[in-house]
Amino acid sequence: MAVLKGVISLYRAGEEKPIERYKARIKIGEEHRSISAFKKNLIDFLGLNDQAKKFGLGSFDLKLYRLVKISGKTENYSISTQQQLNLELPLLLDSDGERELNGK
Repeated sequence: MAVLKGVISLYRAGEEKPIERYKARIKIGEEHRSISAFKKNLIDFLGLNDQAKKFGLGSFDLKLYRLVKISGKTENYSISTQQQLNLELPLLLDSDGERELNGK
């Protein structure tokens, strides 16, 4: 098992500014290595269905990014396929504190 730092942002469709944003620590096990299991774990562990209902969002689309801060500038790298998760997850798990998972 590993623990990731994450930034979770909830947006209404078509809006640029999040209605809610918070940081969380997320446990990731070997069983969460597929993109579908990874997303399901995030939804369950963080209670995202309840958060969506709380803000009247109904259904939602979970988008994942690896957030990297380089020289004060923030870069987001999309994680939407199994191949991208395979590439990005080792970087997230071996993070030196400068990388985070960004869920939108």
